[in-house]
Amino acid sequence: MKAEIQIFKNVIRETAIYRSNTIASFLVILVPVLFLLVFWNAAFRSTNSIGGYSKEQLFAYYLSIIVLQDILMISVNYEISGDIRSGQLSSFLLRPFHYLKHCLSVYSAVSFNSLLYTVPLVVPMIAYLTPGFFSPTAGWVVGFTSVILAAMIAFFFGSLLGCISFWMEDVSSLQAGLGIFVPILSGAFLPLSFFPDWFRRIIQFLPFRYSLSFPVEVLSSRLSLEVALQGLGMQMVWVVIGAVLLKFVWERGQNVYTAYGA
Repeated sequence: MKAEIQIFKNVIRETAIYRSNTIASFLVILVPVLFLLVFWNAAFRSTNSIGGYSKEQLFAYYLSIIVLQDILMISVNYEISGDIRSGQLSSFLLRPFHYLKHCLSVYSAVSFNSLLYTVPLVVPMIAYLTPGFFSPTAGWVVGFTSVILAAMIAFFFGSLLGCISFWMEDVSSLQAGLGIFVPILSGAFLPLSFFPDWFRRIIQFLPFRYSLSFPVEVLSSRLSLEVALQGLGMQMVWVVIGAVLLKFVWERGQNVYTAYGA
């Protein structure tokens, strides 16, 4: 555990050194936020509700998505696949700690840094545009729990994607394809209520919704406590499935791993 904590601290310190990156991060976040506000403000000029959302609710949804997406959707798969293909994984396997725990420490540190960039910018916007969003409710306890479970789902399945490099030399096309479909299936592009009923019924049984849009729906009190608790149950199921699959794939992958030129 000490090694993982030290890795977490080192990533935080390394990021703090490059202050220009911090300024750039604020700008990268600010541009899509302003675009979303302008776009949806124009869309609501002729109506009071779209997809069951008022203008204020939709602003809160997308602003929350920006915060959570920046925290949860860290591309751990690129780091893992890169280490496997380059042979760098060998040096990690010789060290006295588990490689996936190392990745989890890096993932946690990068998520923490993203939180520092996004929260000071986006949360005040949410509070201003939707004053009732931060009213304390029992759903917030469930919401924070769902965020933690969503982070675990994102890590496990992102790691699984990276481990495919044990068997495929080039996974860039697969990663690019998922980079298109996952934001749609997770509700990053549009709230899932915008889609047909048959599509939403399918999504209920897939992990994508529970890695992003579900925590937002809980935090914004769009779900009843009963439905939210059912969703937590689905998240826990996907956490267990992700952990078991990752353990299986990781062990099988090491058996076929060869580090050319390492």
